[in-house]
Amino acid sequence: MRYMTVEELANLCRTSPNTVHWWIAQGTAPLSQKIGRRRLFPVEEVERWLAAQPSDSGVRA
Repeated sequence: MRYMTVEELANLCRTSPNTVHWWIAQGTAPLSQKIGRRRLFPVEEVERWLAAQPSDSGVRA
């Protein structure tokens, strides 16, 4: 299984890592797991999450 970091997800969505952390805190980020100090997002979950976003959500990918 492949994973993305917070920074990689932020780059993909053209936003900042702080925004990704805010999504996590709000419960709106893709499913992820914390391994050590790193939060990792399975690529399949990111793709599923992006596909489910409304076109006017502001999430760009």
